[in-house]
Amino acid sequence: STEAELNDILTEMAWGTIDGSTREWVLETEEPTFERPDPSQISYAEYVARIYPSDRALDDAQREENALLAAQRRAVFTNQGEPGASFRPMFDNMVKSLAHSSKPLAKAYDIRKAIL
Repeated sequence: STEAELNDILTEMAWGTIDGSTREWVLETEEPTFERPDPSQISYAEYVARIYPSDRALDDAQREENALLAAQRRAVFTNQGEPGASFRPMFDNMVKSLAHSSKPLAKAYDIRKAIL
C-alpha cells in the first residue's frame, strides 16, 4: 500500500542506536534525513535488515520469510507503539501531499476520494 511505502521510506531516514541491554533499536534523531548524522547510528531499515537477513547463505524459504517479516516491520514504522511513532506527523504530511486537491481535475476524472 502507499502507506506501507511511505513508512518504508521513513525507515531509511530514521537514525538511532541499538540498546545494549534489550538489543532494540532506539530513535536518536528528531527529523528524518537521508544523511547519517553520526557514524555510530544506523537507520531503522538497516536494523530490520540485520534482524531479518535475506542473503544467499539462507535457503529460499527462510530468505522469503525474512523478507516478508522485514517488510511488515517497516510498513508500520510510524504506528502508535512502534519505534518511529514520533515521525507520525511527517508521515501524515506525506499522505496529505499525495492526496488530490484539484477539484476541477478530480471532477473531470470522476475522482471522489483519493485512495492510499
